Amino acid sequence: MDESTRRDGEVVLLVYARYIDNGELAEEMAFCKSLESTADIYDKLKNYLRVNNIPIENITSRAADGAFVMTGKKGCLKLMKDENPEIILVHCVIHSELRGQK
Repeated sequence: MDESTRRDGEVVLLVYARYIDNGELAEEMAFCKSLESTADIYDKLKNYLRVNNIPIENITSRAADGAFVMTGKKGCLKLMKDENPEIILVHCVIHSELRGQK
């Protein structure tokens, strides 16, 4: 899960899902949605889960870039952990590598 700003200034939320399918690891883009503000991140995710009948209890971990909007006291992860305390945060490997290169 990551938010990104397009060249035209539009802010979008990208969400990918990794899951086990017949014993094999699978990955696909779950959705890409426009954001009015970073406060919309949790609402967009919850709406996707609701529409697709995916209980938040089925989410075991989540990777993010460590930005405050994701990990802060009112961030998406905090709100998800309030509903499912078992969710594990994994810091995105690519963001970790980039931070180490600075």
